[in-house]
Amino acid sequence: MAVTTSRRRAPRLPAAVRREQILDAALRLVIDHGFAAISMEGVARQVGVAKTVVYEAFPNTDELLRALLHREESWVIAEVARIVPDSPTGLDPEMMFVNGVVGVLRSVRRRPDGWRLFLLPPDGTPPALRRRVSNRRKELLRQLEPLIAWAGRSWPALAALDPELTARLMLGLVEEAARLTLERPRHFTPERVRDFMTSLLALAGPTRQE
Repeated sequence: MAVTTSRRRAPRLPAAVRREQILDAALRLVIDHGFAAISMEGVARQVGVAKTVVYEAFPNTDELLRALLHREESWVIAEVARIVPDSPTGLDPEMMFVNGVVGVLRSVRRRPDGWRLFLLPPDGTPPALRRRVSNRRKELLRQLEPLIAWAGRSWPALAALDPELTARLMLGLVEEAARLTLERPRHFTPERVRDFMTSLLALAGPTRQE
């Protein structure tokens, strides 16, 4: 008597879960091979599903990329909002800056591919994404300037500096530290950068008003 066997089909994932899976695969492709590597077939291959499954989630590559950029940008914005205080009242200026830098670096290590998309743009990055990154930097600079002005009230050495230029240099330092963390995470650890920032800011310490 012949014994017949049947293959069990993998359970169908909820649409929201499948979308995230597809976006994760698209992000991996972009980071590894650049934006030109994105195709519905390539993403399907990366996920390990039929191309029709990707089409069920996104009608075309433009919509897929739009959803991917929106997801990653929203996450980075939320992280920055969590790290940069709305009000510095009650905070120590030095610790506020040091903790802010360390907070960014730890966020980078938690989700490196998302940060890499904006800090180390892959080949073929669309002009629209570059404009969005530029706009976000301008928003961050607008947030940093009043924080620097506030810190200068109790920190004469900082008060003597141009707040706009200080904000730009500080943001540049944070971005460079984040890039180093992405490129060599074991060498440029948050702890190493924290110690550097603490020593750097301490140079102005003797002139601080208590």
